[in-house]
Amino acid sequence: MEGILRWEDGRQYYLPQDFADMLGWKEIALHTGKTWQNITDKKTADIYAENYGQAGAIEHFGKPYDLPQVLSFSDSYRYWLPDTLPADFQTLIYVNDELGSDMPGYFQKLRKYLNLICHYPDSMVHRYIYVNIRLQLSLTE
Repeated sequence: MEGILRWEDGRQYYLPQDFADMLGWKEIALHTGKTWQNITDKKTADIYAENYGQAGAIEHFGKPYDLPQVLSFSDSYRYWLPDTLPADFQTLIYVNDELGSDMPGYFQKLRKYLNLICHYPDSMVHRYIYVNIRLQLSLTE
């Protein structure tokens, strides 16, 4: 039993990491879906998830919200990335456990939509949804 409770950081936890990583998936999809529904011009918008679990959660649990295919550079998701984004691309829903230091520089406006805290018996993980509005750099730069 000890082997399945050891996470990638080498420490023992109360839940196997595969299960713990799934905490908050339904909530991520729900709030991503609500955020998507509030975007008026969906032709100039997209959804990006930083990791495979977040992308899969949004695709699986987000079906009732008629979401587009989630963009992600994680694992096999990179095989389904489009070759280009629309020239008038403006809005990105960015889902990650943290906001990368480079992300704010790409957008004129950044709004944190959700801070979901997933409590484990001995720790907690934050999951965030950000909405980035008004791209300020060319994607080809």
